[in-house]
Amino acid sequence: MSLVKKEIGMVLMGLAANFGAKIPEGLLEIWHEAFSQDGFTIEQIKYAAGKIIRSKTESYGRLPTYAEFLEILQGNKEQSAQIQAQKVIDLIRTEGSSGNPELDPIVKEVIRSRFGGWQSLCGSLEEGKLQWFIRDFKEAYLSTEAENERLMLPDRDEAKQLMKKITGG
Repeated sequence: MSLVKKEIGMVLMGLAANFGAKIPEGLLEIWHEAFSQDGFTIEQIKYAAGKIIRSKTESYGRLPTYAEFLEILQGNKEQSAQIQAQKVIDLIRTEGSSGNPELDPIVKEVIRSRFGGWQSLCGSLEEGKLQWFIRDFKEAYLSTEAENERLMLPDRDEAKQLMKKITGG
């Protein structure tokens, strides 16, 4: 289901009213594009807005940032890394080294680069050393995720176009 700009606009207007902020020109377009690219539904966006309204006590006359929405919608990165580590442990227990589980691309990269691949990881992971695996996995996961995010930053021309949309010039 594609997001409707009007619905995102209603959310923005509600946030602006709640926090005594103005909606900068072009923001609706940018948020609509970002939420669409990140695959969020209007229900998820409304949920995040509600959490922000209930938890943010200082308004400073500004709207919440897109990053504040992402943190609510995706959880914080440390939690995500912990959850992914536990999923890998569960998959090792259920699938074993002969399995070929469906894994998140970042998880695949971490297992390949840090642990030598699925079969190698399955063969080397010992029950008594799970806390060390979780620590190493989380470190590698966060590092890989940060590298992927860095690579996704807009180049100079894309950044200029975004700024033109924001400033209307």
